[in-house]
Amino acid sequence: MTEREALSLAQMNGSTISAIKQISPENYNEYSVHRDTVLGFMRDLELIRCVWDNYADFANHLHDTALAQAESEHMINPYFHPSIARHLNRLTLNLLTSVRTFLDHTLSSFSHNYGKDSPQLNYYHEVTREEFDKHFAYRFMYKLRNYSQHCGMPPINFSMTRSKDIESQTININLSFDRDVLLNSYDSWSIVKTDLEKCEPFFDAIPLINQYIKSITVIYYRLYAYVNGQNCSLSKNWICQFLNDDNPGDFYCIVRFNEQQIDSGLKLGIEWVPAQGVRGIIDVENAILATIK
Repeated sequence: MTEREALSLAQMNGSTISAIKQISPENYNEYSVHRDTVLGFMRDLELIRCVWDNYADFANHLHDTALAQAESEHMINPYFHPSIARHLNRLTLNLLTSVRTFLDHTLSSFSHNYGKDSPQLNYYHEVTREEFDKHFAYRFMYKLRNYSQHCGMPPINFSMTRSKDIESQTININLSFDRDVLLNSYDSWSIVKTDLEKCEPFFDAIPLINQYIKSITVIYYRLYAYVNGQNCSLSKNWICQFLNDDNPGDFYCIVRFNEQQIDSGLKLGIEWVPAQGVRGIIDVENAILATIK
């Protein structure tokens, strides 16, 4: 910022800019620190959001398939099943890949930013190990991604049945993993092999997928609270106070201009306040509180 430049907090409404207050250089520098914290939070949030989005795509595909069949006047055609199963396999693979990307990126980021012997990295290993030890779903789905990388699509079996009475009808969709295919086509299950040998020949897929995403979400929330929560909360509170808005919308900006150009025509530089990131921190904090309750 040069001596002739001025800064102002403003709201953008269409093409209209409404000034709220002037900002000193010192105030802007303090804002920049908190802005960068929020931007870092937003970058990390995108990875877990990819997981949640892929999970939603998977669930929505099941819902849409059942709804389409319920609205159809025809009997269920078994030759239609492979097409549905193919899409489910694709969506499952997307989900597995996004989870692994989230875990690998977080591991690499903690190692790079905090060091290999850091408390942050040790805590990452602690929370992921806890989910691995506690839940067969986590162990199995984590290894299933490796299986898919070496052996192709996960062997998901699909079936659909319809039951109907006078007032309503029910579509039941069943997804199951083939135990013997999994065991016979891959020899790197390690500890999960014992788990698989105890499973039924065809065991339900949906509860395992649901639990896996729950575990990944728990990992994200615990890592956020331990590593970034305090700084993110501080920056969220500072920006909300700076804006005088506890739940800011996407219309706040900082306007940079040269005061000596007021009479000759202003050239404005506009920097948007990352209000979406502030709301994201609020959402994560509320979600963590909800899990505690």
